[in-house]
Amino acid sequence: DAFVAAVFEDAMVQTEVINDELSPHWLPWTKRAFVFGIMHPASMLYLGCFDYDLGLTEHEKIGRVAVNICNLQRDTEYTLRYGLYPSSNVTERKSNGTITIRIRVEYHDEKAMVLAALRPRPKFHVNVKREKSQEVLHYTCFGFYGDENETKFDLTVTRSYINEILEHKRLLGYAIVDTFSSLVFWRGQVRILGLWLPLHSLLFFVMAATLVERPQMLPAFSLLSVAWMFLALGTKRCQHPSPWHRCPSFWHFLEILQTGRSSLRMRRVAPMEGGQEAAVYEQYWKDRIEKDIDAATRRREEDELLMNLANENIQTKMKADNLIPIELLSRLGRYQGIIARYCRYARLFKIIATWEESILSFWITACFLVAGLFALLLDWGFILTWVGRIVVWCFLGPHMSIVDAYLQSKSQKDDKLLETAMEKFHQKSKRALERNQDATKLKDAKCLLFGPYITLVPNFNLSRHYDRPLPQSFARVYKKSAKDQNGDTTLKKSITMSKEYVPGQQFFGTMVPRPNDAAIKFEGQMDHLKDLAAATLKCMEEITEKRRRERLERYDSEQEAMLPHSLGYELITLGNSNASGLSSDSMGTKRMGSGVDGSLARHMDSATSASLEVNEEAQVAVLFIRRRNSSFVATNRSQSVRLGYELK
Repeated sequence: DAFVAAVFEDAMVQTEVINDELSPHWLPWTKRAFVFGIMHPASMLYLGCFDYDLGLTEHEKIGRVAVNICNLQRDTEYTLRYGLYPSSNVTERKSNGTITIRIRVEYHDEKAMVLAALRPRPKFHVNVKREKSQEVLHYTCFGFYGDENETKFDLTVTRSYINEILEHKRLLGYAIVDTFSSLVFWRGQVRILGLWLPLHSLLFFVMAATLVERPQMLPAFSLLSVAWMFLALGTKRCQHPSPWHRCPSFWHFLEILQTGRSSLRMRRVAPMEGGQEAAVYEQYWKDRIEKDIDAATRRREEDELLMNLANENIQTKMKADNLIPIELLSRLGRYQGIIARYCRYARLFKIIATWEESILSFWITACFLVAGLFALLLDWGFILTWVGRIVVWCFLGPHMSIVDAYLQSKSQKDDKLLETAMEKFHQKSKRALERNQDATKLKDAKCLLFGPYITLVPNFNLSRHYDRPLPQSFARVYKKSAKDQNGDTTLKKSITMSKEYVPGQQFFGTMVPRPNDAAIKFEGQMDHLKDLAAATLKCMEEITEKRRRERLERYDSEQEAMLPHSLGYELITLGNSNASGLSSDSMGTKRMGSGVDGSLARHMDSATSASLEVNEEAQVAVLFIRRRNSSFVATNRSQSVRLGYELK
């Protein structure tokens, strides 16, 4: 009774259950096809296969697989077959069958996709409503021996971690020996037109010869060497015999940034293409590793035999206590967690160096390449000389004894140091409390909408074993193009994508968290309101400015000289004649009469009347000048006169 669960970023779906079938096939009318929206280009697609069980018992776990969509090209329909394994973290694992999927990746804007990799990867949480569903979700993301076993001791997991560390050490030794031999002996490294050319050896020779003559170029060459190493590893990955082990190259992503669209690396991949060559390649590495392990085992046995033959220890052997102390048992889980942390660091470095996370490897390569090229333009002899002088004269001179005395005297002020430390602690605790409150609010909102059981979907596929398609997989370009008589390329068949996406559970917003669809709708409404408010404000400004120009155009040049702003006053707009807050009744002002100052009266005719009101307590003078339908107000506040007007 098989069914499949799929988890991608913040969404989870399940297919229908196929009863009583060991090789189930989901027909077109069943629930089998889904469309996911992509938030980050390096997200993984996790698939888990289960045997459906009724009741309170858990669904039987068959196997899982992690699909890396970052290495899939656009406009291509893939039919991929993977092996189903219970776990991807243990040393020895056995396949429980295979799963075949059909997948296609479409990008509306490839350049935006590449730039999106520069943003931090968001945390994706998926909620379910039942505990039984959470077991399905968790197994699909982690498999057996997942993250919950890294905090409690398990002998299988610990032995697997130790074997993994030894394997990383062995592979690192192979990489160093093979790289040195290939560079020194000028072996073929890059395949061009069917020929293997030693281009890396040539570049290494030029850099070494230049560095001998100009040792000050070491910082620039160090940066360029990191970029060179990533480019060499990416080129080696692209030259793998199997097309399912290859990845997008550095130039692929660079083309996207330049043109906004990538060219298709392959038009078609047939079943079993490169399968025989890949099998020979994998068998070579397997034989090499087994040969080295057998040689190491034989040397160890010979050393033990020689030690036993030359044993000079005549001391009586004491019986050792084989019981494991309880204190050690309580610490084994913590020790296992420490080993797991170092293994995760090694896995992260491995997936970046081997271009498993190709888009992240591209940006690291680009950063070191740009920094190295910029460093070539600098005068490192001058820079290093002055940096050395500054360090020596500032930090190694006899004046450091005075600095030491100052630091010691400062450290003796325990009260002030304690106060500073407590202040920093309170600031950190405040920020931690804010993060906890945000997380609690987000958890409550997600539990209310999607269910009480939450699982964190891993951002990186930090597994020991990577799931790669089997040789039976195949692919073809979905968009077919043909050339007309003029030689123009036209689209013959377009891709029809479903508009119904699987709804995600990612929340957006700080004060009021909302799902993606609701957040987009809310942002659209807010943008509409902002545009409406801006349009209204602009319309009001235009109406006010138009009325002001109409009023001013009625005055001729002689009347213009009578306006207050012509007399040196500053103009301010008032709502009414008492807009300045002055009132003859409430402020105790006294009217000085209808006459005005002589200098002002000379510019007025019989149609003009003016009055002056003075508030002696507030030391405010208000001048009312009325002419036709206009009124002007002048106030004296803090030895400054401001004259305003209102259009009626």
